[in-house]
Amino acid sequence: MFGFQNIKQDRLNLQLAPRSGHGESSDLLVLFEGGSLHAATTHDGIYSDAGASLITAPSGGFKSDDIGSEFDASAKYIFHRSLVTNIGVGHFFAGELMTSEKHGAPLTYAYLGFTDRFKVEH
Repeated sequence: MFGFQNIKQDRLNLQLAPRSGHGESSDLLVLFEGGSLHAATTHDGIYSDAGASLITAPSGGFKSDDIGSEFDASAKYIFHRSLVTNIGVGHFFAGELMTSEKHGAPLTYAYLGFTDRFKVEH
């Protein structure tokens, strides 16, 4: 991916991996993450992942650089060393920059995924 990053992000995460009765890691991993998103400058716009302008800064700049906050909770479980399942939910809380430009709807997404891991040897 090419381009420039115009967002500042502060993140905090907590990863939990329970131990089995023998002191080994279990096959379950739980992750909680929170973040705060800010525009790099109040004079820059907000862009889509394809680079198109979603919100253009007014001539004097935005009043705030607060794009919003996010929270994610996810879990991973490993079955038989080869089959992995991931499940999670995330929520975006729109900040002042988004709500002042009528893009303030909160967004929640959930996902469930399966991965079959295999090893190829010669």
